[in-house]
Amino acid sequence: MARPLTAARAQGLFNLVGGLRPVVSLRTFERVYGAETEGWLQKTSGALLASAGLSMPMADPGPEGLRHARRTGSARR
Repeated sequence: MARPLTAARAQGLFNLVGGLRPVVSLRTFERVYGAETEGWLQKTSGALLASAGLSMPMADPGPEGLRHARRTGSARR
């Protein structure tokens, strides 16, 4: 079983990289997922995912930081 801090950092990195893909290169994103008619929507959604992904690996290793990472990753209060 993964340690909570390691899991938060891994998920955050995954979200960061996955979210930046349509922002950096919409063409390579569309090669994998198919052509999109609303490129701005893909870029906006990607930027939101990347911002959540950025905050997760930066969580403090203490209990409050881990709770923050869990809330960010699961979109709960």
